[in-house]
Amino acid sequence: SAEMNNKNGLFEYGKALLTGEHIPQDTDSAVKLLEKAVKLKNSNAKRFLALEYISGEHLEQDFEKGIALLTECADSGDVIASYRLGKIYLQGEIMPQNLDKAEKYLLLAEDSEYTQYALAKLYLQEEKYDIQKAVDYFENGADKNHWASYQLGRIYLFGAKDIERDKEKAIEWFTKSANDGNEYAQDLLENMERYENAVLANTIFGLFANLSRCIEDDYTQKYKLVRRTVDSRLRRMISQKKLSLGIKEEQAQNYE
Repeated sequence: SAEMNNKNGLFEYGKALLTGEHIPQDTDSAVKLLEKAVKLKNSNAKRFLALEYISGEHLEQDFEKGIALLTECADSGDVIASYRLGKIYLQGEIMPQNLDKAEKYLLLAEDSEYTQYALAKLYLQEEKYDIQKAVDYFENGADKNHWASYQLGRIYLFGAKDIERDKEKAIEWFTKSANDGNEYAQDLLENMERYENAVLANTIFGLFANLSRCIEDDYTQKYKLVRRTVDSRLRRMISQKKLSLGIKEEQAQNYE
């Protein structure tokens, strides 16, 4: 089919040649076939090339070229490309963080539970802060994403600007997350009292937070520090458990 200029055949054969899946790897021929498929308007081929240039796994890494191709895909209505591009701008790792662009592209793909999770994280950022939107998106994705229910548990355990602490709701969401396989939620449930004490100590400080903008800013930083400390303790506890069981530690996906 590749010889007949079938754009899907060109894409599949080019992909196989690039990855070396089932056939010998031939990068130059692969790129030619994939670019030909792109010219025939195969969006999968364009997205695939974009992500390969970004990752550098099988091609020489070229962020600028990859982002340009991915943007063309997203602007043409490719939902997967929109999600990936939105995540790139949200994370700010390979490109400078741009929350306006992150919001734009994630909203183009908001029906996915993983996009909803990313949107929720977006609305927890100071520049785009909207806790109700964040909660709504976390709730929308919670049935299929145990990190969403975990984040809801955190919000209700620690409280947030415009949302008061609610231990009952926190336990409810942590329990759902744990039942769905989230070990961080399970460990937090088992050690709830320890983390509540950390929150209480921070809340006492928080009683004075409204005295001035300066104090409020300092409180925000201390509050974030408490949350980071809790997560750090959880990761350490889980690592120790895995080591005692002889289980190799694996990096959790960036849903934390």
